[in-house]
Amino acid sequence: MSKITQEIAQSIIDEYCQGGSSFDLADKYGLWQTSICNLISGRTWKKCKRPNNIKELIKQRYEKGLIKKGHSDYLHNQYPPLTDRQREILVGSLLGDGGLHKIYSNQPNSYFYKKQCKKYKGYLDWHFQELLPFSKPIREQYSKEELVCKDGLIERFETQEHLSGYVFGTCSHPFFTEMRKEWYPNDKKVVPLNLELTPLTIAMWFCDDGSNCFQNREAKICTQSFTIEEADFLCQLLKQFEIEPNIMIKISSKTGNKQPTLKCNSTSYDNLIDLIRPYVIWDYMSHKIKWRKAKQQWEYSSLLTEQDVLQIYELSKTHKQYEIAEKFSVHKNTISSILRGESWQHLFHNCSYIPKSRRRAS
Repeated sequence: MSKITQEIAQSIIDEYCQGGSSFDLADKYGLWQTSICNLISGRTWKKCKRPNNIKELIKQRYEKGLIKKGHSDYLHNQYPPLTDRQREILVGSLLGDGGLHKIYSNQPNSYFYKKQCKKYKGYLDWHFQELLPFSKPIREQYSKEELVCKDGLIERFETQEHLSGYVFGTCSHPFFTEMRKEWYPNDKKVVPLNLELTPLTIAMWFCDDGSNCFQNREAKICTQSFTIEEADFLCQLLKQFEIEPNIMIKISSKTGNKQPTLKCNSTSYDNLIDLIRPYVIWDYMSHKIKWRKAKQQWEYSSLLTEQDVLQIYELSKTHKQYEIAEKFSVHKNTISSILRGESWQHLFHNCSYIPKSRRRAS
């Protein structure tokens, strides 16, 4: 009970007296039902105000059958239906980092949840406001592991327990139970066949699982948890927004499974950024919509000096072209053009810096 304040404890008592059940209050505030019962009866938080007849009220309500574990439809009916905007946010999140909790015998309905690292706490705060009145207080998440990315692989290291991120969740409700039936038919997340995309849905999806390489004018959306067929289905849905990504397939080193990723280049990249820009309102997400216009090859090459070009040739002996491109913040085609002798010809005219096979044919 240390996770709540006296003000919240008083609110729980007041809501119970107004008809809320201990089960739904536990779900709403992220507490055990036993903790709620102890709070209401006065065994804890004794300084809170309670009606003089609170024990009699508890007994009467129990005898009337108003509190039945797993049966709280009378309280669910007090919630309004999900709005179209809320559904779009949920769908976009389910394509990304969001999930719907499995139903257990003591948990009659599913609830939506989403985890984020400390940096994106404000992102979850926004979800909390958008999904009211279903939202529950955001909880801190602690971990004794630290994730480190090395050579594209995630490695785990044991550390002292530390605040690693936050978790947002909703109350359990039949709305979310029905959504789970569509998204988790066999307890594994799938892309529902009745899925509909909207600009807001795509923006949420990209904020969760998208990456933007504005230097190369390309964007990727991670779909590795879905099948190739599902990734292709998502590509077909994106076409209505003039976004036509390619499917890149990577073989998992651990499972050997094929993991698809959607990659947008050129016109599709421009259309994607234009589409989601109005919805990405967070400063810490600005890298998701950073953009530059397409440039001609001479505009890239003009950013380089003669010393840069000579260094590029020397690096080409030991480095790959995309690595050199990242170092100089240019497109890899610019590097290829230089190494083939298609630009900066005057620098390499009648010299041995670039092999004849790479020089432009006269």
